[in-house]
Amino acid sequence: MGREKITGSVNSIDELAAALAPIAAAMIQSEFSAATLVYAAKLAYVRAAIAETNPTGARINVSRLAVVTGLTRKEVSSLLADAVRPNGSGRAIPMEHRALRVLQGWMTDPLFKNALGKPLDLEFGGDGRNFASLVRAHGGDVTSVAVFHELERLNAIVRTPQGKLRPKPRASHVGLRSAVRFKDFSHLLAGFSNTVSQLLVKRDPPLYFGFKELASVTERQATSFKESFSRRAALLLEGVDHWKKRQPAAKGKRAVSTVSPAQHVGLGVYIVQSPCVARQKRPERKR
Repeated sequence: MGREKITGSVNSIDELAAALAPIAAAMIQSEFSAATLVYAAKLAYVRAAIAETNPTGARINVSRLAVVTGLTRKEVSSLLADAVRPNGSGRAIPMEHRALRVLQGWMTDPLFKNALGKPLDLEFGGDGRNFASLVRAHGGDVTSVAVFHELERLNAIVRTPQGKLRPKPRASHVGLRSAVRFKDFSHLLAGFSNTVSQLLVKRDPPLYFGFKELASVTERQATSFKESFSRRAALLLEGVDHWKKRQPAAKGKRAVSTVSPAQHVGLGVYIVQSPCVARQKRPERKR
């Protein structure tokens, strides 16, 4: 998508990109691709648009959703089934991480397996079946060197004494482990985003949140800050357990009211630390 098709100022786009940078970094570390984030963002847009334009649960209008989200009607239609499906019951979206696609092909493609059904040990290059041909078959337009280094980083590949490449025994579980780690990250991020979104969309009654920052401190002061407020934060979070113990115990299967749905509440505390970035002055307009 070209910049000319994107609404919003350059500054607002850059600020949004900066806010998404930690998420992108976490996704890269968890072996998720940009395609996964883009799909999730489109899905979130469609769900938000449904909640905004169709709060009564009437028939969903695809054209209206396309207007609100900026997506095409075709995109909205393809996303709709996942958008209205309850959380947790959606279909799995194929992983687009190129190195994991190559690894999966190594495990499943008969051309790269021996008579016993196990992945072949592969020369990096040369004639016939080799790692380079495996990457061409399953990695798309990426280089075999780049895929090799990424599989090394993931600790999913090893060199045999003969100098050939071999996937590690539990290499096929790399993507699964990543998904489990990322699930906890997403859960915490969703709670945080739900609270701070009040800056743009008012809640009634509002949820309390506050933020204090020190724009410029020394490394020693930053360390002292973390130690001091980490202890205070731990004591605050312990209060949640004490509060829960003081609550009356629920009795019977119908303890939760059927009139209003059960609520999810929580308390989050986090510490921020990052290098100071000098804000650029806007160029003065010539008169």
